[in-house]
Amino acid sequence: MKQKDSDGNPLTDVINAFSNIGVTLSVKGGNTHPITACPGKQGPIMSREEAECARLVKEKYKAQLFLDPAVIAIGVGAADDNPLEGVVAVTIQSGKPYRPIPPVLDGVRTKIEFGEPIRPLAQQTCSGKKQK
Repeated sequence: MKQKDSDGNPLTDVINAFSNIGVTLSVKGGNTHPITACPGKQGPIMSREEAECARLVKEKYKAQLFLDPAVIAIGVGAADDNPLEGVVAVTIQSGKPYRPIPPVLDGVRTKIEFGEPIRPLAQQTCSGKKQK
């Protein structure tokens, strides 16, 4: 494992690399369990049914929402004021004027976020030369 590589390495290679420098790692397993990105800040998690409901509404309306050129992404997330409630998250390109987004679609609230479009990086070939 190269020092600069951090993505896509087999788990055994990662564990072996750490053990070579005296660090012991273990893999936590067992039943499905929530994983928190911010230790100590885990709160309630929305149900699968709630997430699926929001996903279905997103799928139903995404073509309509993408008619607005300022809309750059549509996803599913949790409401800021209630993490148990699923929302359709609509990302608008920062600084771009946009059409009004309905506050509720089929009983599911929308959440407007602002961001920049994701652009692909240049691809590397096996020879290490960049492709366009």
